[in-house]
Amino acid sequence: MKIHPSEMFRSETDKYSSFDETGFPTHDVEGKEISKGQTKKLRKLYEAQEKLHKEYLEATQNRS
Repeated sequence: MKIHPSEMFRSETDKYSSFDETGFPTHDVEGKEISKGQTKKLRKLYEAQEKLHKEYLEATQNRS
């Protein structure tokens, strides 16, 4: 997909207030650190997006 993984969660300011250098959320909207369980779920989504984004980039490069 077109969205870079580092930008994936940044638009969700209604859910997250702080992000690490890779764009991964570290704190919820209330300023509380995200739980380990939630972090694990988000990490899976992030990694899936990394894969999709890589495939998208490869597909667009092959067309050129």
